[in-house]
Amino acid sequence: MLQIPPNATPNQPTAMTGFGLAGVKPYFWLIDGGTVGTNMHLALTVDTREDVATFTRPRSTPVPRHC
Repeated sequence: MLQIPPNATPNQPTAMTGFGLAGVKPYFWLIDGGTVGTNMHLALTVDTREDVATFTRPRSTPVPRHC
């Protein structure tokens, strides 16, 4: 995960977060405050069904959501 700016503070929150494999340039980005439109479809690819299970299993810590 790559966060820009890397040292977020309350006055300068993280504006972008990139996800990808360790040691590889991030290939999936979330941008704070950006809009896509009224509809959005998101598809991800994985190598194994185990990866799908890991992604979809319940988390012990809730994922933060901005409304």
